[in-house]
Amino acid sequence: MAGTARTTQVRARQRARTRLADTLTAQREREKANEDDLAAFFALDDQITSAAAARDAALADVARTHDAATADAHQAQQNCVHQLHARGLKVDDITTLTGWTTTEVRKALRARPTTTNGDTGDVTGDGDVVEAVGTGAVEGSGA
Repeated sequence: MAGTARTTQVRARQRARTRLADTLTAQREREKANEDDLAAFFALDDQITSAAAARDAALADVARTHDAATADAHQAQQNCVHQLHARGLKVDDITTLTGWTTTEVRKALRARPTTTNGDTGDVTGDGDVVEAVGTGAVEGSGA
């Protein structure tokens, strides 16, 4: 019976080792899967950061373009106010026609006009010369 007890003990240890090996193999597979998922997660995190940086750069470009376009348009408006005033319209007339406040019109008149379009009076850039009504009457108002 001593041999049977020894055989039983050896088989028990073999079964225990097999089960532990299976458990360790399953644990290694889970850890490998966890590592793969975490690597993918961090790669996607880097992708999100990169996309945010690209978005910020694009928005900055759009903001610069917008700022330049509005500055150009505002300068062109000031030039129009200068031309209206040069043709004899008073500040009050210009405020009535443009909808600007007296302060805005006076500020525009204090600013230096530009002549980037060859000083042809074409402030819109479309080839049509913009003319102001010298009487202060608005076209179509019946005056």
